[in-house]
Amino acid sequence: MLSLTDALGIVTRQSQANVDPAVSPADVTDILTRSVRYTVWAANTLYAYGQRVTPSVGNGHLYRAVSQNLPGTLPISGTTEPMWVAIPLYATMSGAYASRPYGRDSPHASGYYLPDGGVIWQEDGPAPSEMYDVRSATYQVLLEKMALVSGDYQFRVGGREGVEEHPQMVIDNLLKLAAKYAPFGL
Repeated sequence: MLSLTDALGIVTRQSQANVDPAVSPADVTDILTRSVRYTVWAANTLYAYGQRVTPSVGNGHLYRAVSQNLPGTLPISGTTEPMWVAIPLYATMSGAYASRPYGRDSPHASGYYLPDGGVIWQEDGPAPSEMYDVRSATYQVLLEKMALVSGDYQFRVGGREGVEEHPQMVIDNLLKLAAKYAPFGL
């Protein structure tokens, strides 16, 4: 699994973040941390609806926070990590959870829920091999570079005196590079 430092190096190289128009290392880090696909489960942690985790000892699955365990409580994980074997539960109209009267055999089938302190987890498919979405982060850094150019950014090519690059040419080149990392369309 890529460390944050390794992921930053990849994004910086692919996006040429340190080349004019340069994006600061702090901005690249911020973009990369927003491109996290999932986190590793932690005890006593506040989880947002839809946040995805993987167990501390990976089992190949992601789990998505789908609800608070009890109405009126904060969605904070328990003090000990769940066993990550989901039990068949379903949401009742009152918001409580009860045993599912029927279901699929697999404990990882969608529709199965796992209570964890004040959070209810639902299996959310296979875990990606990497926590950081470097492709998406690279794309976002390239968009940031285009924003710098479009804001009347002035720079010189190759450090030569008096040679300026036309902003539209730079944007066109960045668009070509960004196309390699653009999200897949439907």
